[in-house]
Amino acid sequence: MCSRRVGIESLPDEILGHIFKELPVEDRMLLAPVSRQFQRVAEDPYYWSYMKVAGCKGSTQQVCRVLMRASFLRRLVIQDRSDANDLLACVAKHTRNLTSLTMLRCRGYPGQKRPSLEAELFCRVLRRCVRLRRLVSEGHKLLGRNVIQEIDSRMQSRALSFVTVDWTAV
Repeated sequence: MCSRRVGIESLPDEILGHIFKELPVEDRMLLAPVSRQFQRVAEDPYYWSYMKVAGCKGSTQQVCRVLMRASFLRRLVIQDRSDANDLLACVAKHTRNLTSLTMLRCRGYPGQKRPSLEAELFCRVLRRCVRLRRLVSEGHKLLGRNVIQEIDSRMQSRALSFVTVDWTAV
């Protein structure tokens, strides 16, 4: 009888990838340095169709590094982050296939007292992510006006099918 130990490392990359896909971004980033296999799977863009970045876990640079490689990213949630403008700029530059963007209670820059985001960055994301169908933005103000026109234009052309915005409550 063979007494071979079987562990998580013996799973094929495809199975590990589906397990990793269900983990929060911070946990995926923590698992990457464990082994070469974990790093390969954790950084494979195929398994990044959904990403939630919440709170202070994961630096701006780490999250942007993931966004740059996440060509399969479809749904993104950014919540309670103080670096939301930097993350939006990264999304606008590197993410084309986004279908859903949710921004909740974000601050544009670290140290900012009032939660506000730059409207121009929202516009860039709307222009770049032509497949974006769902936009949720609540709990912060937007600095600038042109985003309302951009959203209206996308709604008129039926490019955006679901929008929830609450920018006045803050």
